Amino acid sequence: MKNRTYKDLSEFKKRREKMYAQAPQSAIVLYSGVESGWERFRADSNFIYATGFEETDAIAVLLPGNDKPFRLFLRKRDPSKEIWDGYRYGLEGAKEVFGADESYAIDQFAEIFPTLLNGVEKVFYSLEGSERDWTIIRGIQKYVATMGRSGRGLLPIHDPKEILGEMRVKKSAQDIAWHREACELSAEAHRKLMAAVKPGMNEKDIQAVLFNEFYSRGAHREGYFSIIAAGDNATILHYRDNNSPSKDGDLLLVDAGAEKNYFTADITRTYPMNGKFSPAQKDVYSRVLKVQKQMVTMVKPGTTYEDIQEAARKLLTQELIEMKFLKGTVDENLKSKAYVKYYPHNFGHFLGMDVHDTGLYRVNNKSRVLEAGMVITIEPGLYVPVDDDTVPKEYRGIGIRIEDDVLCTEKGPDVLTIRAPKEIEEIESVMAGK
Repeated sequence: MKNRTYKDLSEFKKRREKMYAQAPQSAIVLYSGVESGWERFRADSNFIYATGFEETDAIAVLLPGNDKPFRLFLRKRDPSKEIWDGYRYGLEGAKEVFGADESYAIDQFAEIFPTLLNGVEKVFYSLEGSERDWTIIRGIQKYVATMGRSGRGLLPIHDPKEILGEMRVKKSAQDIAWHREACELSAEAHRKLMAAVKPGMNEKDIQAVLFNEFYSRGAHREGYFSIIAAGDNATILHYRDNNSPSKDGDLLLVDAGAEKNYFTADITRTYPMNGKFSPAQKDVYSRVLKVQKQMVTMVKPGTTYEDIQEAARKLLTQELIEMKFLKGTVDENLKSKAYVKYYPHNFGHFLGMDVHDTGLYRVNNKSRVLEAGMVITIEPGLYVPVDDDTVPKEYRGIGIRIEDDVLCTEKGPDVLTIRAPKEIEEIESVMAGK
């Protein structure tokens, strides 16, 4: 039998039942995705969230209120192709293993889909600008045509994020347990990496060490494209090369997380390649750390996303003024956005099955209020341009970001990535092999 991520699929049935309750008289159409060349396939997060089924080229049609609400279209068993690409569950496995009420061959979708729309008032489907979109639209048109002179127009199409986005942003107990696994293994991998790095290592060699730690701890894949930035490269927010040598005295910024059970961690740590912060590095780092820890305390029910955003801007601007990198008052610098030179990004984002996860940041034109069950990243940073001649030379080219994944609970913040060292003394101790 094929190895699969989820052995117990009861959580997916619970999710579908919750979806049915939120979308009566609808058809929810979710596509798993298609393989791209030789790259390892990962099914679409919304599709996985609803089904737990990981194969390529599959479509789930969920029909709330129908006596057979879970229909799955997928590839048939084919030994001649499975010898090349691996085991398929097929039509029987779709029902016996994954709980589909009915299963069909994927090449029957265009024919059967219109027949499933009886009584449906709207369709949830993510338009992608592909031929598949036209298959859906033609299917709806074919269904409407069967109704004769009813005066009925084309069924409205809504984005599934309207339902799934809000479900995914507030996580169940099982979601949290799965997410915690990914965060804890990622944090341990960061700790091990700290103990392994040495001046002179190439960024790609550092990445290799980190990925070995991820996979040896049970990760299924990387959660996103990792940033391994030594020296001046740390001032490039989305640095991608990961192929430069490091030198003694460089800081190393590592923004990387592992994925397990389709949940991802997102951790950033910054530390000196030689294991000892210079006075300038320690100065900037301690200020970012102080702000980051203050922001973490704000992750609790009732706080808004914008509350934390504003706190990050004010606190970091105050630090920049104290360092004499900025002149004037905090309010003056916030108004002029002078701080953007050193802090150009937002404080964080929702985290879950995708690194920038679903969930509205504004609801009814107001900033989103945090609730128990949400996971959000807290990642302030300061980045001093290498050519900034307005600051002392020893500060130029310093880039520091500290990022944790924080679960909002009724009791306050639960830092899922707490095992990744971030205190200066602990970092230096780990790097010294203690």
